[in-house]
Amino acid sequence: MQTEPAFGPSGIRNVAQGEKNLTSICTNAKAKGITVIAIAYNIDDADTITRLKNCTTDPATGFFDIGSDNKIAGAFESIKSQIMAQIRIGK
Repeated sequence: MQTEPAFGPSGIRNVAQGEKNLTSICTNAKAKGITVIAIAYNIDDADTITRLKNCTTDPATGFFDIGSDNKIAGAFESIKSQIMAQIRIGK
């Protein structure tokens, strides 16, 4: 969740600009073919959850909203499996 101000055009520095920066970073990363995965841990702000979900390359497999319980290990296990499935070894 964006809690710190960030810089934007014309020296604007506020939290909303930080949120815009995140959206821009996500868009640029995905445009370059980078897989983006996000974990929302103990976040109860619907706008932040939506922003993180939209940031991911594939919200169905790359977004984890795990609340405040102990499901973080399962999220990282799923992420590991996704990474391992992309590894190709050849001669």
